[in-house]
Amino acid sequence: MTERRVMGMAADREQLQEILDQTLQNVELPQDCVIVAEGSLAEGFGNSRSDIDFLAIAESDQEFLTIPTVMFVGGRRVEVRVRSAENMLGQISKLLKAARLGPDAIRRIDEEDLDRCQRFVNALPLRRPDRFVQLLDCAPKRELTQVIAKWAALQAFDGLLKVGALQALQQYQESASWARTALAFGVKAILAEAGETYLAKKWISLQLDRANIDGTLKRRIAELESPVRCKLGEAEYVQAVAGLLKELKVCPIDIDHRKFVLRRKRGVTTWEIGTRVHVLDRDQNVFAFNASGGRAWRSLRFNTGLPEVTANLAIERQAIGAFVSDCLRHGLIELHYKGIGCIVAPKPTGLIPTTIAPLMSMNGINFEKEEAEPKIRLAPISGRRFAAAGMELVYANMVVENALEDAQGALVAEQWGVFERSIRRMLRFACKTLLAAFGIHPLPAVEELPRFVGLLEAAPSDLRTRIVELDRSLAVDCAEAALSALEQINQVVVGIREVTLSSIFPSSFVSAIEWQKTLGIGYDWARLGAYLDAKFPLDQARDLIAAGGCQPSSEENSCSVSKHQAEN
Repeated sequence: MTERRVMGMAADREQLQEILDQTLQNVELPQDCVIVAEGSLAEGFGNSRSDIDFLAIAESDQEFLTIPTVMFVGGRRVEVRVRSAENMLGQISKLLKAARLGPDAIRRIDEEDLDRCQRFVNALPLRRPDRFVQLLDCAPKRELTQVIAKWAALQAFDGLLKVGALQALQQYQESASWARTALAFGVKAILAEAGETYLAKKWISLQLDRANIDGTLKRRIAELESPVRCKLGEAEYVQAVAGLLKELKVCPIDIDHRKFVLRRKRGVTTWEIGTRVHVLDRDQNVFAFNASGGRAWRSLRFNTGLPEVTANLAIERQAIGAFVSDCLRHGLIELHYKGIGCIVAPKPTGLIPTTIAPLMSMNGINFEKEEAEPKIRLAPISGRRFAAAGMELVYANMVVENALEDAQGALVAEQWGVFERSIRRMLRFACKTLLAAFGIHPLPAVEELPRFVGLLEAAPSDLRTRIVELDRSLAVDCAEAALSALEQINQVVVGIREVTLSSIFPSSFVSAIEWQKTLGIGYDWARLGAYLDAKFPLDQARDLIAAGGCQPSSEENSCSVSKHQAEN
């Protein structure tokens, strides 16, 4: 291994080669393919619980399924993907070509596509290394590194735009959450410029160590991981994050609230039926306002600066910020920033279709109790939305299990930065399972999940309170704090699974048996989703249908979906 990769509990080349040899006894791969190790262990991070990821690169123009073959070798979870050299190099070429079109094209690059390309150019060759070097000659690593740095900086700036808009609307809790995201992307931009291009955010603390970032700067970044750690109120925390990103020249300009402009959303129309104001969007969702909301909607001034809009809304002053941000979140209006374009809610968030009990569980539509007499229940949402929410329910539960595995590995290795990010992800995706079980789709941005759960009146109030407080107060820097935080979040996960009737969900990443149970649940939802052309939580899951529910390269022919995105 190179010096760059020697860190923590990363596996060495000999260990990887031994595991690969055992893996190849159970998979069928194209002849003479290049095989590399990629991901956290190949990058020099990881710990005793990290997955081992192998990529087989075939000398073929064949299109291979993107889902991996998954197995457990020597107690370690192993994923094997197959891609053609033509496909891999074509994706890198397409990405770099798009990036040359300028900032707007760079900010639209899909994170998963960028991650695949980054993992490829930083992989460790284990079979046919000479051919892998030839492939790398066609994949300019320096240019890709520059794209990653620019992309991360643009994501940080866009995050600060969301922060500025939410501050202007006095939504301080959400603005602090988005500020944390902006900080993470800003740090990623700095790291990329230093040659640390791995995109998974949970490894930021270890990347800062390896990049030889100034110690004072590292401490400032660590303190700004949460408002609690730096002992700042939410408004002051946002200013501190923006100040650091400006100082680092990641986001060199100040956000001016006067440049936010409210615009109409194309395809959104207003209909008055009797005394009730209704709004119809392009997807034919019908929204209704109560009397106060109707007056506020009618008083919105479009093509007008946000300060003027909020000053003229015909509702109580304290309700203005929440009303405008809700209209933005549900895709009823747009907010633009002069010189940049549309910001805030590019993907509308669904409303809660039922407030009595969770609409669904792992077994589909939920009945509050089983009775002897036959019963029929109608889902209060469309079949497509029902399938999409169900797939999110399964996927989010799987990410909770993955984040728990990450946290346990980081706890043993005393990687406190990795641990804190892992348990925060665990908490937020547990929130996603709760919202999905109530039939909400599309789901809110991950930064807004705890706040959305706080509005879910049908969920136990003590559970909602704990979630909001935990998300705000997480700060881990020692084993004692880590154990306490993990116990609290485990209790929240148990509470959510009791509410959503998901206690049966398997421990997906501890054994082949538990993994197969996970896949059995996921495949049922995926078949329905494919039939209805519903939105899949990740594109790779659609390939499961094409594979007939079987792993593409496994001799055991068992179902598989990828948890690859769960790292990011």
